[in-house]
Amino acid sequence: MGRPDPIAIIGMAGRFPAANDIHEFRDNVFAGRDCLTTLSADELRAHGVDRERLDAPDYVRRRPLLDEADSFDAGYFGLTRREAQIRDPQHRLFLETAHAALEHAGYDPATYDCSIGLYAGANVNRYRYDHVERRPDLVDMVGDAAVDLGNFPDYLATFTAYKLGLRGPSMTVLTACSTSLVCVHEACKSIRAGDCEMAIAGGVDVEFPVGRGYFPIPGGILARDGVCRPFAESASGTNFGNGVGAVLLKPLAVAIADRDTVYAVIRGSGINNDGDRKVGFAAPSIAGQSECIQRALRTAEVDPRTISYVEAHGTATPVGDPIEIAGLADAFRAVGGDDLPHQYCAIGSVKSNIGHLGQAAGVAGLIKTVLALHHRRIPASINVDAVTTRVDWARSPFVVATETGPWPAEDGRPRRAAVSSFGFGGTNAHLVLEEAPPAQAPARARRSTEVILWSAVDEAVLDRQRDRLAAYFESLAEGDFPDAAHSLRVGRTAKPVRAAMLAADAGDAAAGLRNRARVLRPDGVGRRVAFAFPGPGAPRPAAFRDLYASEPSFRAGADAAFDVLEPLLDIDLRALWAKGDAAALAEPVVALPLLYVLEYTLANCLIHWGVAPGVLFGHGFGEFVAGAVAGVLDFEPGLRAVAALARLTQDAPRGEGLMAAARPEAVLAAVPDGVTVTAVNAPRQVELSGPADAVAEAADRLTANHVPTRRLHRAHAVRGPAMAGVARRWPAVLAGLEPRPPRLPVVSGTSGSEITAEQAGSAEFWASLLVDPVDFDAAAAEVLGAGPATVVEVGPDRTLGVLLGHRGDLRRRRSRVLHFTGTGGGEQTDLDGVLVRLWLDGEPVRYWRHLGRRGYRRIAAPGYPYDRRRFWVDVPIDPDG
Repeated sequence: MGRPDPIAIIGMAGRFPAANDIHEFRDNVFAGRDCLTTLSADELRAHGVDRERLDAPDYVRRRPLLDEADSFDAGYFGLTRREAQIRDPQHRLFLETAHAALEHAGYDPATYDCSIGLYAGANVNRYRYDHVERRPDLVDMVGDAAVDLGNFPDYLATFTAYKLGLRGPSMTVLTACSTSLVCVHEACKSIRAGDCEMAIAGGVDVEFPVGRGYFPIPGGILARDGVCRPFAESASGTNFGNGVGAVLLKPLAVAIADRDTVYAVIRGSGINNDGDRKVGFAAPSIAGQSECIQRALRTAEVDPRTISYVEAHGTATPVGDPIEIAGLADAFRAVGGDDLPHQYCAIGSVKSNIGHLGQAAGVAGLIKTVLALHHRRIPASINVDAVTTRVDWARSPFVVATETGPWPAEDGRPRRAAVSSFGFGGTNAHLVLEEAPPAQAPARARRSTEVILWSAVDEAVLDRQRDRLAAYFESLAEGDFPDAAHSLRVGRTAKPVRAAMLAADAGDAAAGLRNRARVLRPDGVGRRVAFAFPGPGAPRPAAFRDLYASEPSFRAGADAAFDVLEPLLDIDLRALWAKGDAAALAEPVVALPLLYVLEYTLANCLIHWGVAPGVLFGHGFGEFVAGAVAGVLDFEPGLRAVAALARLTQDAPRGEGLMAAARPEAVLAAVPDGVTVTAVNAPRQVELSGPADAVAEAADRLTANHVPTRRLHRAHAVRGPAMAGVARRWPAVLAGLEPRPPRLPVVSGTSGSEITAEQAGSAEFWASLLVDPVDFDAAAAEVLGAGPATVVEVGPDRTLGVLLGHRGDLRRRRSRVLHFTGTGGGEQTDLDGVLVRLWLDGEPVRYWRHLGRRGYRRIAAPGYPYDRRRFWVDVPIDPDG
């Protein structure tokens, strides 16, 4: 059996004594701070400690406490006040921490396509008995089942998985003080077995009764002075306290391929149990611990000589610490040989800083070690006046790290460390870690601007988030700006209150975030999305060329269409479009297929990127494109239909057209015979066509009646009587392609009503679009009359946007038009601008997720600023303590 695949640690989160996040935790550890709290007499009395205890000389007032252990952001996670109040605080703390670990890695479980597992453990739940069940009125109100669901340890992992939408295995692990490191071991196994693609592992401990000291028992494990002194001569025991931590794990090879930030690598791990090889159930075992460590070393295929730091269990008990060193030394020698150097490997314990966090102790030591590897510094193990003489350090591989200093690399090897965690009852866990491989420099194309997105459950939190982001970007290295923006876009779950901004660099982002005028916000109007497809006309040479160059999905879709059309038309549309010859692009055999490809491809890209249109409509030929997008014809049949239409139209008569700015009835009253209305584009815009001399006469008459006109010089017919011959021949082609009912509503531009299933399946109906007058005005009235709409013009210009802009009901109904201008050099920004507006309105835009394939990395960026409120079942304080 070969060495297991390395597992990357790509995200971390935690709350520890005197540290509300891993950044404060890192600073405390590197600074060598003792983070325990000395409780005042008033604080102790407030938590029910009586005068007799307070006056006792041996009563210890120091405890490792967690800030806001009684508080939770119920709104973010969708809990009612009562649900949050009766739930075990450990469940609440771990839920927030697991979510924060995902955000630290830059992953949103709502949009992650693969499964995420969860392994977690907590301390015994005394909150239920000390608080909830001392309020029978509350229990009667919510019911015993609700109390069970909110407090059983079985539901710690599954409740978190439910709230975060995690679909991998979710298990609560309970092995006392080794719980969270056992969780990491089990999570690694689950990933390697293929049960999930990523996994969260960690633990939480809230000690009850809260806010109180303790009496040390002679011969017990609690420190006489409340100070935790691992490996010190003066060590007298440990001090249990509160904390929570979680790590996010992923196969190293996959993490590198996905451009995740890797903080450290788990090379191997081992777990076992002491069995009966010890003097008592709660006692440690040299043999058991040694075998566990040997298993981890051999699994990792690591020579102990290459390990330069061990994060020990280190409880500071006079018996436990020497046994742990003996077990470590025995394991190192068993694997590495008896000739191991002496005192080459530093050792320490985070319990010296934060006390013993029970079920969270292992993950706290792991996070400390990962941060040490990441920053290449070995932290001091503090509170060591002199190292214990119960260990023969001179003949040991270990030396206590009593000062923080650089972590040197040796012989070009990666830095390596190990972490131990041992539980009452004898379940041991050991991990072998290695520093992350060097990150590859991103090879991404520079974008002129980056989109920054953030969201919250209410306005107050949104503002706090904006301030936090501004401070972050002010200190961010410029080279990290694109990755930070990307991580915020893809690694956060979108909430209903949203904001966005486009920025050129980190400094611009910081300035813009502090300038409310630059922040884009929704206007609060709920709109359905409508796709509008313009009709024929020569696309400008630059139209969508930048989009084609910069967007792989658009380019792939267009190329696939060009490949189908080239043998059908015997024309290389791609080359003609790239060349930009206006005369060639105006020919119907080029113009119609090219317009179809651009509009059809863009529409399908938008749908693929998460923009879900509620209705589609088009102008003339654009209506046929709308039908194809709605599923009337599949990809290749649609192209065959367009190719046939293009060949037929190439032989149609030259078109002569006229645009008149008046109501249809006024225009019709003035025009001569032979001139027909081919389109009513807006309430006061009519399009006419006919023989050249008749159109000229119509222009003269309308001008005499003070009606503004504009001649439309076309190289071919567009619609109307001149297309009658084409309309007779095209249905035979369409019928063979078997059109079917649309999957999305399509409003007809000839009738102004939704196309029926019968019409959609009729070849004659689609051919009638070539000759029947277009009533785009009626179609627009139908779309806008259904309520506020965001009309996305899916075409190479602003043609329909201009027409819709003339309508009073566009403004009255609070609708709007978004378009892609197609101007050279601006496509990427325009696409971002359209998609940002749609995202702000609540559309589940997925476009930015695909940018990760272009060299963006996921890096740590500010997470959600939880709006914590106190949720606690208060009970009368016992005056006797």
